[in-house]
Amino acid sequence: MVVRCSMRQLPLQQIRQLCCAPIKGGQFAASCSSPRQTLSIRRNYARQSSLRIVAQARKSLMLRELERGKAEVKEDQEDSQLPSVSNLQWDSPLDIVRYPDPRLRAKNAKIAVFDDSLKQLAAEMFEIMYRDQGVGLAAPQVGVNVRLMVYNPEGKKGEGQEWILVNPRIVSTGKGQDTMAEGCLSFQDISKDMYITGRITRPSTVKVKAQDENGAKVSLSLTDFQARIFQHEYDHLQVCRHCRATPHLTCSSKKGMHQNRQQNMTPRRCFHMPS
Repeated sequence: MVVRCSMRQLPLQQIRQLCCAPIKGGQFAASCSSPRQTLSIRRNYARQSSLRIVAQARKSLMLRELERGKAEVKEDQEDSQLPSVSNLQWDSPLDIVRYPDPRLRAKNAKIAVFDDSLKQLAAEMFEIMYRDQGVGLAAPQVGVNVRLMVYNPEGKKGEGQEWILVNPRIVSTGKGQDTMAEGCLSFQDISKDMYITGRITRPSTVKVKAQDENGAKVSLSLTDFQARIFQHEYDHLQVCRHCRATPHLTCSSKKGMHQNRQQNMTPRRCFHMPS
């Protein structure tokens, strides 16, 4: 019986030990005198293959961790360049600012104060969000350029869970993606009471880190609609300057969008603006 395998599959020294045969043309041939010797060679080959697979998996994991570490270092450097505020100030009552208001494209400062002013700002943002039948709102959308977002997937006061995320950051995203229609409170035709919507492709899962209104660290693994809401509001904080929607934008009435959201058909929040 003749056993053949590629030289790349086993170390050269191991090949010689197992087969004691000369190497010819990139392959080796070993004549086995007994089934026992054949079985031994097969077992050793299987063992080497398993070790090689484990080594490749470990290498892949190390490379991913290295890339993740580089990404975190880059984000830390970018965060260190952002201004920070220790005294939150704004003009009350707040209202939605709409494109092309320059505040939607201004840099958003990190929040370094966790006092009653932050809680009051978040509370007013929730009131505006519910008033306009939204499910999420970022601080730049009310003219306050700080890294703060609020959202409630149910979109109704007293229902669902309210989330306040301060200085949020995306740690990682999943490989899966989905495409759905989004609209935006800052991107609408007021004269016709219409939201301008577009179909946006986003990762369906995302892991994030942030702080709550008290400054405590928060780690979340978000999926589906909640992941989409977060990514939309995060785009506001990152000053996303390009439009990922398809060119075929449409207008939808606020009433129609609200009914679709209740039927879990169409998420509504989007801010993507033409550059």
